[in-house]
Amino acid sequence: MARKKGRPTAAGRVARALLIDLVCIGLGLCLFALFHHVLPMWYGIQLFGTERASEVDPTLAEHLSGFKLDAVVTQAPAETPAPEETPVPAVTPEPTAAPEPSATAEPAATPELEPTPEPAAAPEPEITPEPEATEAPGQAEGLAAIPAETTVNEASPAGQIAAVQARLIELGWLEAAEPSGVYDTDTRYAVAYFQSAVNNNNPIASLKKDGWADPETLEWLAASWAPANPDSEVAKQPGQVMGERIVGGPGDFSELFDSLGLETNQVYADGGKYLSDDVYIRITKDQAPGVRFYVADIYVRNVKNLRTAVASELDPRVRVAFVWDMAKEVDAILSVSGDYYSARNDGVMVRNGKLYRDTFFGDVCVIYNDGEMVTCAPAEFDLTAARERGIWQAWSFGPALLDGEGHAKTAFDSAVVRKNPRCGIGYFEPGHYCFVVVDGRAAESGGMSLAEFSLLFEQLGCECAYNLDGGNTAAMVYRGSCVNEPSQGGRKLSDIIYIGEVLDK
Repeated sequence: MARKKGRPTAAGRVARALLIDLVCIGLGLCLFALFHHVLPMWYGIQLFGTERASEVDPTLAEHLSGFKLDAVVTQAPAETPAPEETPVPAVTPEPTAAPEPSATAEPAATPELEPTPEPAAAPEPEITPEPEATEAPGQAEGLAAIPAETTVNEASPAGQIAAVQARLIELGWLEAAEPSGVYDTDTRYAVAYFQSAVNNNNPIASLKKDGWADPETLEWLAASWAPANPDSEVAKQPGQVMGERIVGGPGDFSELFDSLGLETNQVYADGGKYLSDDVYIRITKDQAPGVRFYVADIYVRNVKNLRTAVASELDPRVRVAFVWDMAKEVDAILSVSGDYYSARNDGVMVRNGKLYRDTFFGDVCVIYNDGEMVTCAPAEFDLTAARERGIWQAWSFGPALLDGEGHAKTAFDSAVVRKNPRCGIGYFEPGHYCFVVVDGRAAESGGMSLAEFSLLFEQLGCECAYNLDGGNTAAMVYRGSCVNEPSQGGRKLSDIIYIGEVLDK
């Protein structure tokens, strides 16, 4: 009997089934390679919790064994004009301005006029809390006195309104000499502008922009990181960050900073060296066999000198930006790529003391309010205890680069263990840190494996070190200029870590 035309034979059906199976297997292998190798290499995505071994080039290891940080520069060179400016104060007519006491006596007469109306102001009990609110501690107490879940509006008690107005005045959103205790149109506009600024500067904030001080708005007003009006006199100055200086407590590293014997009566910046009253930076560039890297040795007087910024601070319409663009926006002295938090939905995220995300992704790196930096696996990290202690920064990228004794590791919970451009942060002691960036994917610099990167931090003498977003993203920017040579011209990301001056209030 003749076979019907067009019907496949049994052998043909088997062959077709085998072909389909081979295509499916091929697609599966391609997807495995994509998610296991390609995406982790380019975007730093960690998909598996198994540790992978990483190799060290013996020639590079020998070179790193002799690498040392440059000595601390304690003062500006004699060639600089700074020493010539030092005697100027002695020559200035300040001592000769003896007649100024008479000018001083004139202001002295002004206070004599001020006490006069004070007794006349019979309602002194109402005036007493207002001056307290003009100081940072008083304002904090005033806002803290507002009951939870309270929305301050035109019907609220005058004391609550005055506390909100005092904080708005301090941040430059409300133009007034002192709080009035009346929720007028100017106050409502000031609150609305503040709410808009918070939303623009913080990726997860979603305050209502209605001009009423609801509980969430009050929480942001009371925060030390509350944004100031950029058009006001209290807005941050170039190279400075808003925030009350921490003095004499956790986060104040004056003892360490002063022990360096630095001449800090002026700001000195030359090449890769920066010196001020609160910040010391020395950048060292090294060309090892087949790899080029940059180490920024950093001392800060205050934990608030070490900051983070997100791309939305640059423009609320963007989620990512180049490191140098964000550095320019915040007037950073020195900045490096962060952990690219927006590339994933998980990972503990704390920025300048504010908790944004409390889920886990890979190893965690934390800098506490007292300046100590630690790294740990997600299973070992107690977020509740860490928050009680006080978290200043927390990143989720990794992996951790050193063991608990500060020694280099050879196996890492990462899919990107081979040579690549790198960026990382190291910790010596509270107030002493380092940023390290490695060029890669180029003929003259192929990058470092994770084991080599780990060995570098051990050689530097770090107690703790952490791998940040690398690849094309890895960048170090010093005073507006990119220090390294990012692969393929660099890549935009969501955040940076930077060093800036602290503005006294």
